[in-house]
Amino acid sequence: MKKLLPFFALLVFLLSTVESIAQQTILISSRTTHSVKEYSLAGQYLGDFVGANSGGLSRPQEVFFLNGVLLVTGRDNTAIKKYNAQTGAYLGNFTSGYALDNPTKTTIGPDGLIYVSQWGNVQNKVIRFDTTGAFVDEFTNVGVPTGMGQAWDTLGNMYVARWIDGQQGDVVRFDTAGVLIDTFLNSALLNGPVNLWIANDGNLMVADWSTGAIKKFNFNGQFLGSPYTGMNRVEGFVFDNQGNLLLCDWGANNVRKYQPNGTSTILINTGGLNNPNSITFTPTVTATLRESFQPIGITLQPNPIQDKGIFKLQIPKATRLSITLFDVAGKKMKQLFDGNLQSGEHKIYFETKSLSAGTYIYVIEADDRSYSGKVVVE
Repeated sequence: MKKLLPFFALLVFLLSTVESIAQQTILISSRTTHSVKEYSLAGQYLGDFVGANSGGLSRPQEVFFLNGVLLVTGRDNTAIKKYNAQTGAYLGNFTSGYALDNPTKTTIGPDGLIYVSQWGNVQNKVIRFDTTGAFVDEFTNVGVPTGMGQAWDTLGNMYVARWIDGQQGDVVRFDTAGVLIDTFLNSALLNGPVNLWIANDGNLMVADWSTGAIKKFNFNGQFLGSPYTGMNRVEGFVFDNQGNLLLCDWGANNVRKYQPNGTSTILINTGGLNNPNSITFTPTVTATLRESFQPIGITLQPNPIQDKGIFKLQIPKATRLSITLFDVAGKKMKQLFDGNLQSGEHKIYFETKSLSAGTYIYVIEADDRSYSGKVVVE
């Protein structure tokens, strides 16, 4: 199902055989609002993808996609939460067999298992689940209190950031069996590390929350400098397909975009984002177009809607088309249109007076294809 961004027309063009169309958005965990917010690639706020406290979500820490669903880790939740990848509707707990204690950063390891750090004072080993959410084991042989992000070297050793008190943090190293090797980076080098990744040059990158900088180290533990600086409290990170690095500034409530040449700009700072700490892109959504499919233009105005909305459609050939409105849980709320349309321009009006204020999903179906988008009713 293809998502349609409000106010923007979707144009699908004829090809001789088939074509794939794609669209991505950005999802960011907003810790203090207990929600996951959605933005366009240009940084435009599109609404809350996962609403505040949806499914009991509290203090989200990690957002990532796996097997067609969105997974979210929350500090106050004992299981990773699962949400519909297109609508953000709550689908239940993803993990089972183990009650997590203050889960924080979550990573898919080189073995394909899900690794979860725990902040808990007593229960704080790194936990593993399989890709169905079933509990595998307590991976580390010792606890990792205030444990945060994980990364792996080429030998399969795992590195875990420990925030500790934000001033004396470190990075500890475990072997492939989960046995502690050593404290790889000590508090003389770091203040409050929260995230880790391996750079393209093979060095270890550490997000030091307290200093607002990304620090680089080789695997001899030597400090190689801070290639990304200027943030208040840096935490979540993701790379786009152009090699740009997006960094969540937890303290400034924004997201900075760093280009490969080192230039940085604030990409996102709207939508009530509060303490952003994880960021990801939605998966590429594709639709297969038949040879007979001609261009179709769709625009929705206004959005948000108070009493009445209008779809403007440009139809190149006669077709049967339906527009249906659903709530975010997938319940059908209203049939907005269902009928045959001739080629040309069409306006379809609909009223929202019978609907409660909130976010809804509209689905447009024509020629055996579906398109969907969000509409906010005030």
